[in-house]
Amino acid sequence: MRYFGIFWLLMGIYFVVFHPAIIYYNTNSNLFLEGRNPTWAIIYLIISILGWLIVFGFAGKKIYNATFGLQSGAKKIHANGKSILAEILSSEILDQSNPNQINKKLVVRFNNFSGTPIKYPIYITDTNPQLIRYEKGNSIPIKVDEKVKYAPYVLPDGSTPAVKNRLFFLLSAIWVIAALLLITYFIYAYTTESMGYGWRFLSLDHPLLLSMFIAIFFGFLYLNVVGRILSSNFSSGSDKNMKLLFYGKTAQAQILEVAQTGTYINENPQVKYSLQFHDDKNRLQKNSLKKVIMMIDLPYARQEQKRIYFLPEDPSVIAFEEDVIIE
Repeated sequence: MRYFGIFWLLMGIYFVVFHPAIIYYNTNSNLFLEGRNPTWAIIYLIISILGWLIVFGFAGKKIYNATFGLQSGAKKIHANGKSILAEILSSEILDQSNPNQINKKLVVRFNNFSGTPIKYPIYITDTNPQLIRYEKGNSIPIKVDEKVKYAPYVLPDGSTPAVKNRLFFLLSAIWVIAALLLITYFIYAYTTESMGYGWRFLSLDHPLLLSMFIAIFFGFLYLNVVGRILSSNFSSGSDKNMKLLFYGKTAQAQILEVAQTGTYINENPQVKYSLQFHDDKNRLQKNSLKKVIMMIDLPYARQEQKRIYFLPEDPSVIAFEEDVIIE
């Protein structure tokens, strides 16, 4: 998935930044600018500026959510989350370069809001390692987000996730550099292409407009299509799966049919599972799930049974256990 994301990131950069420029500067000629409507030039300029503000505003919000937004969410979890006592199943040291601040990964077990035992990873900084609080077999109080709205959803009571300063400064630097490059290009394009006619050189195929349209299209495509496919097939952190993890119950589903849909994501096939199971009220439920699997796993996709999660109040909402559990 890491290389999959890098590949599409590079593809996106090419189609947003380079492809429109290559096409425009190899096919367009700004002759007869005096005949172009100045009103349309101003309209194009306004659309371009507003569009790029949307693009950079969206990117800035994502940067905030990935850094300082976690602290804001943690405060809401501590204020409104449900207090639960969890058992530590494992404790792994990630960094002990500072003996007074040891970074650890804990895997804890507790009952979700439907009474189903679940496991969940928690990342903590142990500032008092001499107390041996975070060892296997111990119990710790945690806060769980009942709304399943604020990441990381589960926190040790009284803790606050640290902001990843390096990540924030790196992403912020990229954001600032990209903004400065865009402003520079506005100035460069006006200086070299206006020919004394102001912004009349602007057209729908100019990179200042076309690149912006492509960036917004890619963003929309990711949020509404690709992101949903990836989160439901590759990630256990999708909104639906998180809801299932904290509110769902488990059942053993009988696989009735397995068939490829004809859709491929990064050359990996999407498979449709037709299945049936009995819910918590012993009612027979029939449903289907679509999932992208690795090509090498295709021969093993045809199983008789698979464990699933379902929502008691809406048994039509289901997911395979392997896609819900977070390691």
